[in-house]
Amino acid sequence: MKLAAFRKRYPEKTVVAGRLKWGVIEVAGKKSQPTLVLVPGTLGVADIFWNQIVALKGKARILAITVPPSLSIVTLAEGLKGLFDKLKVDKAHLLGSSLGGFLIQHFAARYPERIEKLYVANTLLDPKAKELKGPLPAEAKKMTAKQHLEKFYANIAGMPTPDAGFKLLKTVLKDNADRLGGAWLKSRVLVVRDGPAVPKLKLPQSKIIVLDCADDPVVAAPVLAAVRKRYPKAEVFHLKSGGHFPYVTRPKDYIKLFEKTLA
Repeated sequence: MKLAAFRKRYPEKTVVAGRLKWGVIEVAGKKSQPTLVLVPGTLGVADIFWNQIVALKGKARILAITVPPSLSIVTLAEGLKGLFDKLKVDKAHLLGSSLGGFLIQHFAARYPERIEKLYVANTLLDPKAKELKGPLPAEAKKMTAKQHLEKFYANIAGMPTPDAGFKLLKTVLKDNADRLGGAWLKSRVLVVRDGPAVPKLKLPQSKIIVLDCADDPVVAAPVLAAVRKRYPKAEVFHLKSGGHFPYVTRPKDYIKLFEKTLA
């Protein structure tokens, strides 16, 4: 299904939880089926997972989320708990990519009992890691919303397009940047760069799946390696190609993973 058609069929709704306005696309499932919650990164909104939602419809209850503006990852983690409560999600398979991956780890540190499986994707543990790319917190704070937006536009324009998946990705990300705007993007940058490192999780590592890509241009290889080192007993799903947004560039690989692990 094309993204434009998906947006018409599955519009995003607003759900207020934890004093935050979350964007949510919900696809109902049967009571006997698992719940899958999808949390995108800085340039993502709920419908960036459209391929996975369409493919997995009828196999799970699916909730794709647009992360609201906030200046605290702890506030977002508490808000996500409120969203689970409001939508009557007892436990879920929870995937987060990049910013979303940072958020779900903080959520799991506080509420491990709400996790069936934790999919930690293309993300980080410590915002103070010297290998982390992008502006330092002090620099990011000084940048105006317009400067943040212009920087994202420049980064998107400079992305390589080795195949059709990456060409589509550039169109999707440009559209998302337009929709979010500079102020929202700035808050997303700061919520990570100014946030605390992920604490140790009490969640059994048998419930953790680490996803990353060898060619991720956003999260440096040492940062991704630190995530794998933190969870040595987790299952690792590693792609040689996919960049920072493999759910767009390599959607079938993501779908296969969920078909294998959703239970």
